[in-house]
Amino acid sequence: MIREGAARAAAVHLALSALLVGTFLALVISVWYPPPLLQGAGGMRLVLIVAAVDLVAGPLITLLVYKRGKPGMAFDLTVIALLQASALAYGLHTTWVSRPAYLVLSPYRATLVAANEVYPANAAASAPAWGAQPMLAVAPDDIEARQALLFEVVDGKPDVEYRPAYFQPLSGAALAEVHATAEPVAAEALRAAGLPEGAPGDVRRLPLITREQELEVWFSQREARVLAIRRP
Repeated sequence: MIREGAARAAAVHLALSALLVGTFLALVISVWYPPPLLQGAGGMRLVLIVAAVDLVAGPLITLLVYKRGKPGMAFDLTVIALLQASALAYGLHTTWVSRPAYLVLSPYRATLVAANEVYPANAAASAPAWGAQPMLAVAPDDIEARQALLFEVVDGKPDVEYRPAYFQPLSGAALAEVHATAEPVAAEALRAAGLPEGAPGDVRRLPLITREQELEVWFSQREARVLAIRRP
């Protein structure tokens, strides 16, 4: 049997929780995981867990324990709010450390690199805070350095796509090399996506490797920028 006033208290708690979760979702989706990265980079799972804990667990506990005039009721509600805030803070922290930091283009493929995937780990401190920064992954020219990198990769360490020390801006011969390995995007597809056609063959696509699913990166060599991330 629901105690007097418990339903109203739970409804107020639910409304406040929805406001907090809505703010959290707006931050995650608009800044760190814009669609389709929300699904592709695993952000949807984090969002659902946080939403379930804050929207269900908190108000439900309030519904069960609330009793008008009960001694210590304010303390009980404070504990519930603190537990809920801790869950939200944990979700925010997890989302922050696993946020997409780099969109790395290399011959034949692109890789979405999360902040906690950057190698070495101390390089994650300088990873972009807002959105995945498009970069090129370029192996070293020096033969000894290239061999050392190869031995590390064979030993199980991350390849150049995860090492900011080998990143370069989208420009020059490195971009031309990546462009040559990518598939041209048809003019019809560009029009359907609402993108300018540009010069014939300029806009090309690479498969994008993410945690959850394969997407595509459309980029322009002439403009030296990524135009879109799309589902195949």
